[in-house]
Amino acid sequence: MVITANITDEAKRQALFAGATDFLAKPFDLIEVSLRIDNLLFARYLHQQLQNQNQILEKKVKERTVELEKAYQELEKANSDLKVLDQAKLDFLQLISHEIRTPLNGIKGFTKLLKSEIQSPELLNYLQYLEDSAIRLEKFSSQALMITELRTHEPHMKIEEVPLQDLFNHSNILHKKIIQKKEINVFQISAGRFLRLFLLL
Repeated sequence: MVITANITDEAKRQALFAGATDFLAKPFDLIEVSLRIDNLLFARYLHQQLQNQNQILEKKVKERTVELEKAYQELEKANSDLKVLDQAKLDFLQLISHEIRTPLNGIKGFTKLLKSEIQSPELLNYLQYLEDSAIRLEKFSSQALMITELRTHEPHMKIEEVPLQDLFNHSNILHKKIIQKKEINVFQISAGRFLRLFLLL
């Protein structure tokens, strides 16, 4: 606060340029001076509090930034470990798939050979069961390997329209024996009829 008898505009400008925040000309009233000083002190107190809060905030931001960087590094390491694990899983499944397919080829080959030589219906049924089991096992190994490759590598898929009627017919032919053996009734309905049945349910 500047207290002066010089009340010219130039004196006020010089005081403000020098850093004064209040200007009081003589003669002055003591009560007014006291009130202005109280206001200045309170403004100074608020300014210091704001500075302290800014320092505390900056400190917390720095601490949080360090925590986020540490969490990011841990996430990167976990992601890298996961990629290594996925690759190890793929290598393992490829090895298992190869080890399964190799003896399966021998089983399937000898099964076909025996089917052409054996005349007993009972033994032929056993051979058919053995052949079906080998085919299922081979299919399972191929599907497991394919699923793992899709999960661990970016898939390169070609999207095409598939006629559902052809897919339905192919599925019926492929599973004809199982459908007949388990006495399953398979029939096709239109999308509109399916929706009506769904709403009724």
